Amino acid sequence: MDTDVDLLAKRMEKQKAKLKEHTTLVEMTEKRARTADQDRQSAAREYDRLKKRAKQAKEEARRLSREAKRAQLRLEAGESDHDQAEKELKDLAKTMAKRQQKLTKAESTLAAAQAEDRASGGSSGSATSTRADASTTPRKRTPAKTTPAKRTSAKRATSKRTTAKRASSSTAKRTTAKRSR
Repeated sequence: MDTDVDLLAKRMEKQKAKLKEHTTLVEMTEKRARTADQDRQSAAREYDRLKKRAKQAKEEARRLSREAKRAQLRLEAGESDHDQAEKELKDLAKTMAKRQQKLTKAESTLAAAQAEDRASGGSSGSATSTRADASTTPRKRTPAKTTPAKRTSAKRATSKRTTAKRASSSTAKRTTAKRSR
């Protein structure tokens, strides 16, 4: 029986060692499970944070893209306006130079007429000679700029009509006078 007790004691010691080994394994596995759970939660938080940040980055990129398009439109409009202003400036400078030439020519013509008038000594002939000089120089008519039709009051419209009637009647008188000659 001693041998049976010794065998039973050895078996019990062996079972205790296996139990201790399994207990250690369970503790280590539990620790690993806790660590893995913490890592999983941390990774889930990181994923959510990055996903949210990516969404914000996309929205920011879309916003920046829209702003870039608006800036592009403003740039194109500014360039167009600048080009148009430069063109108008050239045209106005040409017109101004022409007007300056015409003024200079008119001043010189007037000065010549006045000098001629002074030389001849009469003041009555100056008006007719100036008119004659002015009528001999051909005038270049510039076409009137067309503007969009504006609404006018009835009063203005009638005054224009009466002016037109008067002009037409005076034109008719001139025509009949020419025919009778």
